[in-house]
Amino acid sequence: FPVTIELHNDMMAEQERLEIALDKAEHGNVLDFEEIDLIRFHCGLPAKRRVNAVFAEIFNDWNNIFGGKQ
Repeated sequence: FPVTIELHNDMMAEQERLEIALDKAEHGNVLDFEEIDLIRFHCGLPAKRRVNAVFAEIFNDWNNIFGGKQ
């Protein structure tokens, strides 16, 4: 199927994001989770599930207040 200009531009933007993330990694800079997930995606790997510490604390508080599962 023909590649539209819009799709081509999206692919170029994605490639640029990937190159930036890889350059950061090669220079020893810490990558954020979005950059790590981008690299994992392009390697054919799924994104890792991560626990958000703030949300976990909120849900633990709700569990203490409302009793949680019994």
